Amino acid sequence: MIFLSLFIYSASVLVLFFNLFVFLKNKKSTVNFSFAIFGISIFFWLVCYGTAYLISDLRLKLFLFRLGYIGVISIPATFLNFSIHILGLHNKKIENFKKFVWFLCTIFILFNFFKSGFLNALIKYPWGYYPAATPILHPALLVYFMSISNLGGSQNP
Repeated sequence: MIFLSLFIYSASVLVLFFNLFVFLKNKKSTVNFSFAIFGISIFFWLVCYGTAYLISDLRLKLFLFRLGYIGVISIPATFLNFSIHILGLHNKKIENFKKFVWFLCTIFILFNFFKSGFLNALIKYPWGYYPAATPILHPALLVYFMSISNLGGSQNP
């Protein structure tokens, strides 16, 4: 488990370093800022999961997996935000869609912390414990991810 956590921590530090490098190149750029926020979501997810692999207390481990899932849930929304900024797509329809995506993101994050939310138990594998997803997780996140990715196919810049 230590090797897995070190690998995850290394990846998280690289993500954070890369995002800080991009952000510090031009602090006033909305593209650089939105990219940095996207990277922070990935960093948060990796750090929480890396720490969860090191913890032996199963309740704390599940809590850290749920906490890390905030990063997983926010990755599509932060990537959408970055995509909108880098492509310069700023109109009322896209701004409303972005608000809707952030609303869904917030709902999913809140739902994640209910006992029967997205991650409700831990399953022991040969390499350690991993969170068990509820049956609603994959369909709900698939609709969430697809609604975001559909923006690219339905807009003309």
